[in-house]
Amino acid sequence: MAIARITTSKPLGISKTVRDFGSLTRESEGVRGRPRIVSPVRTPTPVAEPRLEPAVPEREGDVSLDALVREWLLELKVMGRSPRTIDWYAQKMRSYLAASKATRLSELTAFELKRFLGELRDRGLAPNTIHGFFETLKALASWAQREHYPVDADLLRLRAPKVPEKEMETYSTRN
Repeated sequence: MAIARITTSKPLGISKTVRDFGSLTRESEGVRGRPRIVSPVRTPTPVAEPRLEPAVPEREGDVSLDALVREWLLELKVMGRSPRTIDWYAQKMRSYLAASKATRLSELTAFELKRFLGELRDRGLAPNTIHGFFETLKALASWAQREHYPVDADLLRLRAPKVPEKEMETYSTRN
């Protein structure tokens, strides 16, 4: 008798082990042609992520952008934002942190944001993508200001880059 392990999403990290599907139809096994009951095998629960701590200023009023982003994403989760929205923001911030020279909140300035958006435009990214990066970084800066972190005032006054309007194709039944 072959045993196949099928992992399904179950609470508490329980996975299910059953015999292979071919053996489920054999009349000779189990009582009255029914397959034997196979008890579930418990698998260890994944290790919990380390406890998230608030972004702490290392220098006079300055915090790490990485820690600040983690705190902001947690705030979005607590406020009930969609997991897809949070993933979208996280993806944008990962891309920004990987490409940017800014590692501290004090380094996230209006000039730095303009420089980054210019690089995206030079790489040929779509205007909607560039606008998404702008909105994400502006949302982070606005949240940081509401949380009383020191944010560059010029950054908060920046206007969004223009996105061309798409003409919707309309259909008519009239000739």
